Amino acid sequence: QGLTGTLAVDSLLAMDEGDLGGWDFSISRLSVKLLASSINEASFNGEVHIPAMKDGSNLTYGATIDAGGKYNFIISPSDTLTFPLFGNAKMQLYKNSSVTIHIENDKFVPTANITGNISFNAQFKKGDDKNSFKLGKVEFQEMKFSTVEPVFDVKYFAVSANLGQGTFANFPIGINTIKFVINSNKAKLSI
Repeated sequence: QGLTGTLAVDSLLAMDEGDLGGWDFSISRLSVKLLASSINEASFNGEVHIPAMKDGSNLTYGATIDAGGKYNFIISPSDTLTFPLFGNAKMQLYKNSSVTIHIENDKFVPTANITGNISFNAQFKKGDDKNSFKLGKVEFQEMKFSTVEPVFDVKYFAVSANLGQGTFANFPIGINTIKFVINSNKAKLSI
């Protein structure tokens, strides 16, 4: 007895209209499954913009809400994602990177958990390639960004002997280890 089926709406929320704890998001499609006039499940999809990413670089997501009201967001790149970061630095995010979103105190709390690498090419003076800092790929695992404490954390940083070579003001440099330590509200990077 009652209505059974799926209702759907497209282009529900534009990127500049959605707010996930300070991160922009859109809803491209919303669908609701009804069983005997009761909501069985709702799902929606769209894009999320993490502030650390360049404007226009967004991740796609899919989300479901069960009959009990629990949210399940799955956000991740479909392939390795490369984008500029910090001027001439480049970051690659691997496919196992993800963003989870849960509700805490009636507010959305997003957390990015990313794995990939960063390469640096920073010029001290624009157009002067000799006075620069260059470093090959610095690998990282489980680098986390959130809108609640801890706002930033990282499990692992590494450089390999071949990739850790670079230059500083045209002098060769080599980096053997990178250590990142977080204590209370302070972060320390040791090279």
